[in-house]
Amino acid sequence: MSAEENAAPQEDADAMAAEWAAALAETKPETASEVHAAADQVSPASFQNFAPTGASTAGNDINMILDIPVQLTVELGRTRIPIKHILQLAQGSVV
Repeated sequence: MSAEENAAPQEDADAMAAEWAAALAETKPETASEVHAAADQVSPASFQNFAPTGASTAGNDINMILDIPVQLTVELGRTRIPIKHILQLAQGSVV
């Protein structure tokens, strides 16, 4: 490699560093008064109040969700298994 080829990446890095320095110089930290002014502009959220209806008992019947199919995967640890054994696994297999 020649000296010219080595200088080009260094010049690119220097130019990028100068751009970052200029961008950081443009940003100024917020003062405490600016933070408090922004906090004063925030309004509380309003949500609709939901009252319990009591007329419906379906909300309390947990048995209706027992028929919903759910796929569940839990990883408690890690192990290594040969591909031959993976191909022999079936639904409900425990590793």
